[in-house]
Amino acid sequence: DPTETIIVENPSIEAVKTVAITDDVAPAGASLGDTMTYTITLTNTGDVTLDNVTIADTFVDADGNPLTLLTGPTFVSADQGSTEGDLLVGEVATYTASYVIGQDAVDAGGFSNSVLAEGDSPNDTTVSDTSDDGDDTDGNTEEDPTETIIGENPSIEAVKTVAITNDVAPAGASLGDTMTYTITVTNTGNVVLDGVGITDTFTDADGNPLTLLTGPTFVSADQGSTEGDLLVGETATYTASYVIGQDAVDAGGFSNSVLAEGDSPNDTTVSDTSDDGDDTDGNTEDDPTETIIGENPSIEAVKTVAITNDVAPAGASLGDTMTYTITLTNTGDVTLDNVVLTDTFTDADGNALTLASGPTFVSAGQGSMEGDLLVGEVATYTATYVIGQDAVDAGGFSNSVLAEGDSPNDTTVSDTSDDGDDTDGNTEDDPTETIIGENPSIEAVKTVAITDDVAPAGASLGDTMTYTITVTNTGNVVLDGVGITDTFTDADGNPLTLLTGPTFVSADQGSTEGDLLVGEVATYTASYVIGQDAVDAGGFSNSVLAEGDSPNDTTVSDTSDDGDDTDGNTEDDPTETIIVENPSIEAVKTVAITDDVAPTGASLGDTMTYTITLTNTGDVTLDNVTIADTFVDADGNPLTLLTGPTFVSADQGSTEGDLLVGEVATYTASYVIGQDAVDAGGFSNSVFAEGDSPNDTTVSDTSDDGDDTDGNTEDDPT
Repeated sequence: DPTETIIVENPSIEAVKTVAITDDVAPAGASLGDTMTYTITLTNTGDVTLDNVTIADTFVDADGNPLTLLTGPTFVSADQGSTEGDLLVGEVATYTASYVIGQDAVDAGGFSNSVLAEGDSPNDTTVSDTSDDGDDTDGNTEEDPTETIIGENPSIEAVKTVAITNDVAPAGASLGDTMTYTITVTNTGNVVLDGVGITDTFTDADGNPLTLLTGPTFVSADQGSTEGDLLVGETATYTASYVIGQDAVDAGGFSNSVLAEGDSPNDTTVSDTSDDGDDTDGNTEDDPTETIIGENPSIEAVKTVAITNDVAPAGASLGDTMTYTITLTNTGDVTLDNVVLTDTFTDADGNALTLASGPTFVSAGQGSMEGDLLVGEVATYTATYVIGQDAVDAGGFSNSVLAEGDSPNDTTVSDTSDDGDDTDGNTEDDPTETIIGENPSIEAVKTVAITDDVAPAGASLGDTMTYTITVTNTGNVVLDGVGITDTFTDADGNPLTLLTGPTFVSADQGSTEGDLLVGEVATYTASYVIGQDAVDAGGFSNSVLAEGDSPNDTTVSDTSDDGDDTDGNTEDDPTETIIVENPSIEAVKTVAITDDVAPTGASLGDTMTYTITLTNTGDVTLDNVTIADTFVDADGNPLTLLTGPTFVSADQGSTEGDLLVGEVATYTASYVIGQDAVDAGGFSNSVFAEGDSPNDTTVSDTSDDGDDTDGNTEDDPT
């Protein structure tokens, strides 16, 4: 038997598989579309030659789902020259394969490739090895598959744009317009998304929720996905609509955004708040789709007036009740709040007046409470005023309101009321005016009474006359500047002077001197002591001119009446006092011997001196006073005075020819007794005195001898 040496065979094989990116499309690193090239090396690590060497490739994504290589594995060469299928001890055979990364691999987060290498020993022992990745730094030194990890970068982008698809007047976004929203949701990541949905947030500009008319509704996806799924780069379109309501206008617009969400294959949820699609606004992402509505708030006030209680006289006058109706209209495009009105009420001179009531809120046409006004709504207020004297004096009154309200954007709008009458040429902001025509008038009455009656009874020299003057405001307006001008003359028109006054006493409604309320009576008083000039004139006349100024500076006047309408004169007749004249004159002629020659007593040659006195015994002054002398002897034959009669003097100073009441004028004459007078047994002398009264009544008297003891008391010659 041969000498045999048995060598126990130790066959083994080792497989290694590495991978490299040989066509790296963006982005850098393993990503969709990259070409991956695998290099597989098989090494005969045993001590015997191997044949029937084969490899079986296993290629799956990270989730274990099978993938397909683009090429290979394909035998390249063996470093000791063996053909495919054989491996010498220590020989290394190289194979290659390739793969273009697909979306399913990306979605899975990567892929894994390994090969199972097998070969037969000469003793038909089959050895095998699952490939290692050639990287012992990963803590796994053998049989770990060649893995390529692709980090998922899921992302989503939403854009929401809006357009007016039914634009009612006015142009631009406004109440009643239909707004159509287009929402696009795009898969901007590197993995397919599922569970894609959008959540709509729709508010006015103040953040208050609004409600869409329709949608958002899915329309389509541009790569054909159904609602909820989005391929990488795919865009899904949704639509929604809204009809602009007043709440949105009030808020100054509205804002709509969607939150788009989707799930990655790795169950990472990604989301995006929609952008408005306008990057020119400086905001390139996540800015809501806003529609701005410029507010145009405005308010209009109208104030009208009517007489609701018309006391006499007809038309606006003292005591009438005036009722004001105020309407406030929201003429803008937004709701107003804090609506208030401020009333300005003055007389025609600008002085403040006070309303009797109001302004008081009555109602609003669309049901708003006081202080609020919907667009186009009319609120009604009312106020009343009872016409007072101050308003009449001013010639009327003016009332206006300032209406104010706040827009939702806190813009305060205002309007001063119009009077509702555009026929006056003023169509806006003209106050509601009531004109009262002034009718100023004044009436004066002057009466007189004897308050100190000296003899004789009735108006006569020395009596005290007291005048009472009443001045009455008979118009419809207050008078100021009231004064009286007194005219006081005798019956011949010559001026006289009052003793006192006229002096203001009082006014029956309490006004001070110079002012007269409507219907008020002011009383004045004056006095006069009757003087001779008034008696001579036959009396005297007194009147006053009363004047006063209306508030409109119209001066009214009246000449006083005497208060006696029984005389046939009912107005402006002066207050007259008639004094009936009683003129009279008395002459006395006495004689005395001023040169008594012998014998004693009246005898031839004696000088006889006559004294003649003329006395005004009446109550009026006399003028044209003259005397006519009659001088005869006892037989009636005329004699001739030696001198005179000659005026000597008057005891009150009058000159010859005039005699004041009670005045005595003295005259003198002389005679030297002649033989003819002695022969006749004596002589007789008398004067005939005459004078004219102021009323041209001539009075006369034949002189008395001044001796009433002779039984003859008057007109007996001397």
